[in-house]
Amino acid sequence: MRFIRLFLMIWIGALLSSCAKDKIEQHRLVAYDDIEPSTARLVLVSGLDIFVNGQRLTNMGETSPATGGRAPIPTKYFPETGTPGMTYFIPQEFMGSEGKADISVGLWPSADIQIEDDYKEPWDYYFNQNRLLANETQLTQVPRPVVTPSSPEKILIRLINLSALDGINSDEGETLSLAYADGSLVSTTTSGIVKGAWSDYVEIPYGTYEFRVLVDGSDRQCPAVPPIGVIVESTDDATIQGTRRYFTQRRVFQPGGVYTVAVTGNFRGFEANMTGVPLNAFSVVTDRSPSTNRTYAKVQFVNAILGKALKAAINGSDIETGLMSFGDASAYHIISTGQQTIKASDEAGNPLIQHELSVRGGDNLTLWLYVTPAGLPAIHAVQNNMSGLVNLSDNPDGASGMTSIYDPLHFTDMNIQTRFLNFCPDIDYVTFTGRNGQSLGRPIERSGGGIGYSDAASNLQPGVPPDVDRVPYPYINITPEEIQVYRSGPGTVPGNRLFEVQSITAQQFINMPAPHYPNGWPMGEAGVYTVALIGRYTTDQKPSMVVIKHNQ
Repeated sequence: MRFIRLFLMIWIGALLSSCAKDKIEQHRLVAYDDIEPSTARLVLVSGLDIFVNGQRLTNMGETSPATGGRAPIPTKYFPETGTPGMTYFIPQEFMGSEGKADISVGLWPSADIQIEDDYKEPWDYYFNQNRLLANETQLTQVPRPVVTPSSPEKILIRLINLSALDGINSDEGETLSLAYADGSLVSTTTSGIVKGAWSDYVEIPYGTYEFRVLVDGSDRQCPAVPPIGVIVESTDDATIQGTRRYFTQRRVFQPGGVYTVAVTGNFRGFEANMTGVPLNAFSVVTDRSPSTNRTYAKVQFVNAILGKALKAAINGSDIETGLMSFGDASAYHIISTGQQTIKASDEAGNPLIQHELSVRGGDNLTLWLYVTPAGLPAIHAVQNNMSGLVNLSDNPDGASGMTSIYDPLHFTDMNIQTRFLNFCPDIDYVTFTGRNGQSLGRPIERSGGGIGYSDAASNLQPGVPPDVDRVPYPYINITPEEIQVYRSGPGTVPGNRLFEVQSITAQQFINMPAPHYPNGWPMGEAGVYTVALIGRYTTDQKPSMVVIKHNQ
């Protein structure tokens, strides 16, 4: 009897274990690398359920047995989370003999649309909403031409206008145009795009861009889709509450890449008065992924030598800048990696500086032409951090700097990421501060303060960056109501203010024209900046501060 009881206990335990194992097996992360994709791609389907020929590929609507909440519950086609990202290529296995399949997408999918697998003319199918308030959704078929830039250091980009008719920043007959961060248009090709239409691709240099989408004939813009919810000013004003700025995305567009800026209706990303706001916003879609950039770098020059107009050349006459006045920055130039010879000369062509520069793929360099304390003209090469690295330190000494993260979209109020440099040879130590000498390295509301290492702006010597051990991250995310400069020294911070040097205000961190800010100037525009003290400090000469913006 005891033996039978023991046998039953073992058998029941094994059965329960098997059931528990089956449950675990259902949700195990399994990689199905043998799934062959078709050319038909779904776009902007993040967080939605996908049905193909009546079969659901996702688990967005399922409940997790462990938590009682939603995904992640892996599926064969989405083995990590059970839900798609921004884009998804439909598996070849669903395409019939004619290369077609029926697709529906959404939390509450609408009627099916037939998609095509066409290698000669591949198609994208964009999820969008004609009318946000009526929840009218559809998949819009858009061609995805097989194209590449004519030069390997360029990119291709286009604009698609699938804006909803009832977005607060929409009118029936409006058109949209793609612009750079300063409001200038990218091309006539990507301008004036009507609803339901798209432009051809245009070719531009690779680089770090913060594109804008302008509503033609108005002072409005379509913001970028945020990674988390953003509170906007009101149901009539899509700027971020309290900032007068639209949410935008700054990112690196790598050489050889092909991209689309797509405007669609958005109801989930924006909120005003505790209510979702129907708003048209844009996403950046990668149509052709570039390879790792090991070949090209971007270089610009700044003339910090008082009294001289300068020009520079790289490797003889391969690349030449125009004439730069004191305080001017050149345009960016694309150069190849390896050892480069930099030469600078005056207006008459007399050589002033020769500098050997080692360049790596992906570098973004600003070459500052300045005078050393010994009175010699020199070049100081500064690597600009365009990666989106954000320092979250909230201590004046940066003690909590380990909380730095790689996330270019972490702050929805967007960072004014700023480096500080001293190129005045007559002042041994310089400290930059906010209003009334307040440290720039602390989170101070609307006082010029920011987040980062205070030493990144303190006791800066001529042409010498902060010590990397003392300041591992040389940027401060500032709110630039006012920036002042002081003559300081070890143990004397901020020191004595240089009243002869005019303060910098928020308006010097703004590149968009005034008509784009009908409600008044914001506290600067997001971007990557350098603030530098340049010139001489003598009996009859006084230095000045300049602001250089590095992203376009």
